[in-house]
Amino acid sequence: MAVEQLGNYRLIEELGSGGMGVVYLAVDPNNKPVAVKVLHPSIANDQTARMRLAREVRTLRRIQHPRLSLIHISEPTRLLSI
Repeated sequence: MAVEQLGNYRLIEELGSGGMGVVYLAVDPNNKPVAVKVLHPSIANDQTARMRLAREVRTLRRIQHPRLSLIHISEPTRLLSI
């Protein structure tokens, strides 16, 4: 893992990856654990991929469960935390 800091989030380890990107375990400035999803560089500027990611964020914001992280920030051009 080359990047250790992304915005205000310190990346700890990779949790998984898929066709759209990579999800990392990270901590916020208050040392609270969060998940951060980063689009693969090959699709980061693809409008369809960004729309799909925005739809994923909207869906996840409607789900409340103790095992799911809240959406802290959604910035498809820079950073997405799920």
